[in-house]
Amino acid sequence: MIKLNNVGFSHYLLMAAVVVVFAVAGTLLLVISHANPATNPYSCPNQPTLRQGDTGTCVKRAQWFLKNYREHVLGQRLAITGTFDQPTVNATKQFQTYSRLSSTGIINANTWTQLNVCATSGICSPTPVSSVSTVSTPS
Repeated sequence: MIKLNNVGFSHYLLMAAVVVVFAVAGTLLLVISHANPATNPYSCPNQPTLRQGDTGTCVKRAQWFLKNYREHVLGQRLAITGTFDQPTVNATKQFQTYSRLSSTGIINANTWTQLNVCATSGICSPTPVSSVSTVSTPS
């Protein structure tokens, strides 16, 4: 055994510590990369107010955030359809309540801000599908 100092630590212990440090650093980098709201595949630069009946890419962007929030926090799914339908209204209200916003079911500037914060924190970023249960959304 090779001693590094008078305390008696071996090079094996040092190597194990280095492996642990690199494993933790790699995990943190992976988490940070998934927390980037830019990983949302749907572009919506102006983030307009959205309400039931609206359609398009901005709705898909909001649904992407809400889908990931529901999977992480509630263990439930939300389909990304591009239509602001009743399940999207319900998911929006749940998210607004979670974020301590007025639960209106309408995505306004405050809700967009909180969706982006949620994604940056990692809560509204993707989670493996295998860990998510399918639950129907009540109307």
